[in-house]
Amino acid sequence: MKKQQKGAALFVVMALLSASMVVGMSTMQSSLVDERLAGNFRSSVQAQMTSENTLSSLVNPVNTASRNDFLGQLVANPQLLEETEGKLTGDEIAQLLQAGTLDQFIEDLLPANFDELEIDEQNRIKEELLANLQLQFEVNTDEQTVTITSWDRGLRNSAARDSALVYSYRYSGAAEQSSPFETAIVGCEGISVAGGSTISSYRSSDGPWSGQPGSFATSDVPLISTTSENANVEIGGGEKIHGGIAALGTVALNGSSQVYGDIHSNMDVNLNENNLVHGDVYSKGAVYMGSATVKGSIFSEGDATLDNGGSKVEGNVESAANVIFSSSGRVNGVVRSKGDVNLKNWSASVGQGIYAQGEIYSPRNPPDNPPEGHVDQAYRDNFFSNTSVAIAEIESLEPQPCDTFDFFGNSLKEEVARYQNDHRSIGNVVVNNGVVDITMTPSRVSVVGSDNHGHINGAEPEVAAVFGEDTSIYYVDSLQMASTSKLHIKGGDVALVIGGEFSMGGGGAGLVIDPDSSLMVFVEGQVKLNSNVKMPTTNTLSATGKPTFSIFSSYESNSVGIDINASNRVVANVYAPFTQVSVNSGGSLFGSVKARKVTVVGGAKVVYDELLANAFGENSGEPSPEWCSFDDLSPLTVASPVGNLSLPNSQAEFNGKDSVPDITVTQGDLERFSGANAANDNIQGGIPDGVFSRGESAEKFHAFIRMLKDNADNVLGDISKVKDPFGEKGNGKEEITYITDDVDKNNISGAGILVIDGNYNAGGNPSFDGLIIVLGNYSQKGGGGRDLNGALLVAPYNVNDLKFTEANIEFSGGGSNDFNYDEAALRTAFNLLDDEEQASWGSCNAPPASGDGELTWYLSDWR
Repeated sequence: MKKQQKGAALFVVMALLSASMVVGMSTMQSSLVDERLAGNFRSSVQAQMTSENTLSSLVNPVNTASRNDFLGQLVANPQLLEETEGKLTGDEIAQLLQAGTLDQFIEDLLPANFDELEIDEQNRIKEELLANLQLQFEVNTDEQTVTITSWDRGLRNSAARDSALVYSYRYSGAAEQSSPFETAIVGCEGISVAGGSTISSYRSSDGPWSGQPGSFATSDVPLISTTSENANVEIGGGEKIHGGIAALGTVALNGSSQVYGDIHSNMDVNLNENNLVHGDVYSKGAVYMGSATVKGSIFSEGDATLDNGGSKVEGNVESAANVIFSSSGRVNGVVRSKGDVNLKNWSASVGQGIYAQGEIYSPRNPPDNPPEGHVDQAYRDNFFSNTSVAIAEIESLEPQPCDTFDFFGNSLKEEVARYQNDHRSIGNVVVNNGVVDITMTPSRVSVVGSDNHGHINGAEPEVAAVFGEDTSIYYVDSLQMASTSKLHIKGGDVALVIGGEFSMGGGGAGLVIDPDSSLMVFVEGQVKLNSNVKMPTTNTLSATGKPTFSIFSSYESNSVGIDINASNRVVANVYAPFTQVSVNSGGSLFGSVKARKVTVVGGAKVVYDELLANAFGENSGEPSPEWCSFDDLSPLTVASPVGNLSLPNSQAEFNGKDSVPDITVTQGDLERFSGANAANDNIQGGIPDGVFSRGESAEKFHAFIRMLKDNADNVLGDISKVKDPFGEKGNGKEEITYITDDVDKNNISGAGILVIDGNYNAGGNPSFDGLIIVLGNYSQKGGGGRDLNGALLVAPYNVNDLKFTEANIEFSGGGSNDFNYDEAALRTAFNLLDDEEQASWGSCNAPPASGDGELTWYLSDWR
C-alpha cells in the first residue's frame, strides 16, 4: 500500500521562509530608519554649523565697523527691529556681513539644473532658502548686552538649530568707571616711604618733571592713600611728599619729612620731629607734634598736643577733646577746644585767641601774669573758658576693596583667567645667556641671537578684546630674561599674558617700547624688574595716548610680589591688589602704583603723570560726561579758546553757589584763570560732552544755534534804538531773543535766552535772568547794582569751517555786577526750548551711537 504524504516539510519550509522574510523586512526597515536618522543628524549638524558659521562671519574683524554700527543703532533705538520682532533674515544678514557670503551656506542645496534656470526662478529659490536663515537680536539695557541668536530654520530637510553669542557694551565716557591709576600711590593695607625718597607728580604734556611739586600740592585729591581699615602711612625721614596723604589708619612722619598737601587720617597723626606740613591736618584721632611746623590748621577729634618748643601751627587748632601745650609751642591763629586747653609751659603762645568748653590751665598767675598773657596783646580779649565752642566736623574716610577696577564686567582675577582659558600658550621664554633680542609686534614674534627659542620665533598673536578694544595677545607660561637680553615692543599695542614669573635682569638693553607702541602685562606669578630695565626717554603715554607700560598682577601674597629694584628711570603703572610692591635702589618710577601694600625706600622716586587719570576710562573727578540742561553751566562758561583776558578786579564776582564751578573754561585755558579773585579759585578745566562733544568742532553747537534762531520769539539787528527788556521774569513772559549784530548798549535787561551773534561791548547796570550766549568777544565796562542770575556762555566759532575761534574776555572799570548761578532761572530758560532743541543741547537719556566712538563693544559669551 502506497504511503500517504502529510506535507510537513512544506509547512516547515514555508514557516522558515516567512520568518526569514519578517527578519529581512525588519532589517530593511531598521536600515531605512537608521539612514533617515543619519540623514537627519547630518542635516541637524549642518544646520548647527550654518548657525555657527553665520556668527563666525559676524565676529570676523573685517565686519567690526558694520557690526558695531548696527549694534549701536539698535541700542540707541531698541524699536529698530520692532516690526520684525527683533529678527534679520536672508539678504538683510548678507548686507550686515562684509566678510563671508551666505551663498556658501546654500550652495549644496541648489538643484542640479540651477544654472539652467531663468534668473527670476534662481532668485526665488535663493530667497526661499535664505528665508530660513535668521538672526535674532535681544537688547538688555540693564546689563548692557546684546544677545545675538543665529537660526537655521530648515535649510536642510527642515532641520532647525541655533547658536548664540553675547556682545557687551559700555559707554566710554561712563562716569562710574575710573582709572586704576588716579594717584601716585595707593597702598590699600599700608604705605611705607623711607630713605629720603620722593613722591611727586607732573604733567608730561608740559615737559619733563622739574623736581618740583605738581598740581597735587594744592589738590583735594591725596597723592598717596590707603583704603583698608586701620591701614597706616609711615614716612621714615627726609622724604618729600609733593601732595596730600589720606589714611584709614595712622599717619606718622619722622625725621625732616615734608608733606606739601593736607593730611587726613581716620586715626592718630604723629608729627614726630622736624616735619613740615604745607597744608592742613585732619584727624579722627589725636594729633601729636614734636618740633614740627604746620602751615595750615589742625582739626582733631582727639587731643591735639604741641609737645616741643619747635611746635608751630600757622593756622588754627581745633579739637573735640583737649589742646595741650607741653612746651613753648606756638599757634598763630585761634585755639578752640570742646575739652580743656592746658598751657603747661609759661612761654606757650597763641596769636588770636583761646576758646575752651572746659577749663584753661596755665602756670601764669594773676594779677601780674594773667593766663591771657599767652595770647598776643591785640587779641587778649579773646580768652574764654567754660564757653560753648563749635568746631569743624571731620569727614571719615570710608574703606574700599583693593581690586576696584572693572575689567568690563570682570574682576582682575577673572580677567586673567579669561585670557588663559581662551588663548593657547606659546611656551616658556627663558634667556639665561648670550645676546638675545626678542621683538614683539601686533603681528608676530621674532628672535635674534638664539637657537633655543624656535618655539616662539614667528609666533603669531591671538586677537581679543582688552579694555573693550581688539588687541594682539601673546600668552607665555613664564618670561625670564637675564644676561645681555632685550625685549622690544614695536609697531603698536601688545598685551602679554604670563602664567608664571616675569623677571628682567642682567645687562643689555632690557625693555624697549617704541613711542607708537604700548605693552600691557597680565601676570599670575612674581615680578622682578632689575637694573637692565631702563627707560631714559620713554614717555608715560604712547603717541596714541595709551599708558606705555602697565602691569596687572593677580599674584596673591603677603610678601613682595612685585620688586622694582632698578637704579634707572623706569616707566610703569602697576596694579597689584593682592600683593606687596617694593620700589627701591634710588631709581625713578614714572607712573603709578596700586597694591595691597607699597614700600618705597633707598631714595627712590615715584613720579605720577597727571595725564594717567584718564588713561583707562573717565576719571570720576573730571567734568560730567554731558551737560544735560542749562543748569549745568557755570556763571561764566567759555567754550572757545581765550585770547585777551582781563577779569574783574573790583567787587564783582562769579558765584556758582557751591552747585557748579564759578568759572568753566577749556582745559588749555585753566592756568590762565587760576587765582582769579572773582571766582574764589573755584575754576573747572574741560568742556563736557553734549552739544560740545566734538572737541574743537562747533558742528553740534552750530546746529543748536540755528534752531534757536529759527524758533526765537524775536530776531533783531541793530538794537541801539530798541527798548528792552528782552523778556520778563515770571508769569511765562521769558523769551528767546536772537540779535544778529554787535551789542554796544548799556543797561541791558530781560529774562529767558538772549543770543548775541556778534561782539558784546556794553556796561552800565545790566540785569538778566537766564542764559546769555555771546558768539563773539565779551567786554563789560563798569556797572553795578544789578546782577546776571543764571549763566553767561561765550562761544564764538567760524560758520564756514565750524571751528571754535578765539574769544577775548575783558572787564574794565569799577562796578559790582555779580554773575550768580541760578538753577531756577536756567531751568526756566531751558524749558523755552522745544523737544528737538533740548535734545540738540544734550540727550542725556539716549545712549550714544557707536559711530561717534562713544560705545565700546566686546564679545563676552558664546553658547
